[in-house]
Amino acid sequence: MSVVKDRLSDQVARELQSMICNHLYQIGDKLPVENDLAQMFNVSRITIREAVRMLSIMGILDVRQGDGTFVKSLSPESFMKPLLPMLSLNKKNLEDIFEVRMLIECKSAELAAVHASEEQTQALHDLLDSMEACALSGDLETYNEYDARFHYEIARFSSNEVLKTILGLLGDMLKDAIKASISPPNALTTSLIYHKKIYESILRHDSRSASDYMQAHLQGGADYVRTQS
Repeated sequence: MSVVKDRLSDQVARELQSMICNHLYQIGDKLPVENDLAQMFNVSRITIREAVRMLSIMGILDVRQGDGTFVKSLSPESFMKPLLPMLSLNKKNLEDIFEVRMLIECKSAELAAVHASEEQTQALHDLLDSMEACALSGDLETYNEYDARFHYEIARFSSNEVLKTILGLLGDMLKDAIKASISPPNALTTSLIYHKKIYESILRHDSRSASDYMQAHLQGGADYVRTQS
């Protein structure tokens, strides 16, 4: 097996990634030592070292000093997380995030209304109680944390792993979008009203209503962000 193009480390990294995707190496498997990999790809040890470093940064490989290199993960986060810091959180990107959220979260709410268990709806109720306490005390930062968790839990309760993963990938950008959208006066009160409506819709398994309230909630945030200079 020989790699002859420029950027050999990139080529080797992609080839290793492909081998893991095709289950030639499973999660938890130990990769061959550096010398063996260099012979396998007909490249230098430095090239192998750089390829392994890239896959380690992506979270695909786990390099354990003195023990070897192991396959760690091949989740969607492994591919997307290194790209997220490239998105500077300016006004345009905030608007884009809200557009993506509306595509994802309205469907999440709809599916959560179908699939959420009694235990899961109770978890949403508990989060609402915490959000209300933060609103009363004016603790905006903690409110944002609970708010982001509320939305992520709805995606989790949708029973759709792809929706859950995509929302999870947004990570801190989701929290920043929430923070940017609840700055105006009385925004916490309005936010709580919508969250309660979404929760109540999920509780009574009204998928259409859950989706509609999520749409209205996110549209309000998007409209506010759009008006800011």
